[in-house]
Amino acid sequence: MLADELGCDTIVMGTRGLGGLALGSITRQVLHLANKPVVCIKADDG
Repeated sequence: MLADELGCDTIVMGTRGLGGLALGSITRQVLHLANKPVVCIKADDG
């Protein structure tokens, strides 16, 4: 995973889910595969 190659401690990514806990397929895949903490920040659609 790229985070390992770059020596990252944490993965931070934005989401554009449909609200609540709905996450897109890429976010779900990262959460499933990552061996590091993942912080998801909901995009401001405003």
